[in-house]
Amino acid sequence: MVNKEKLLEAFGELIYAVAKIDGRVQPEEVEKLKALFQYKQGGEEIVWSFNYETKKNNSVKDAYEKALSVMIEYGPYLGYPELIRILNEVAQASNGIDESERFLISRFEEDLMRGLRSRPYEE
Repeated sequence: MVNKEKLLEAFGELIYAVAKIDGRVQPEEVEKLKALFQYKQGGEEIVWSFNYETKKNNSVKDAYEKALSVMIEYGPYLGYPELIRILNEVAQASNGIDESERFLISRFEEDLMRGLRSRPYEE
């Protein structure tokens, strides 16, 4: 079972994937991320994970797949809609949302819903 800390780290990985998909993580995206999570509970883990992925220069594919896998394993979570809003805000921070960012965010929504629906029912 995935714990909440791993889930928050997955949020950082996914935000990194969206920021990186257009070629490189832009300074405006980093600043937006820091501003969004400065005072949020769990924000420290999310920013740490984002910075770790950035420092390691991991591929978008690897970061995306790892994050999605963790979220599906964690299961339904009320914070997913807020995460999607944050993905859009971070992408918007640097000259607006480009097609690759828009595509990845949409794909995430679809992949997450598909993955959550395919989970076995647990009581």
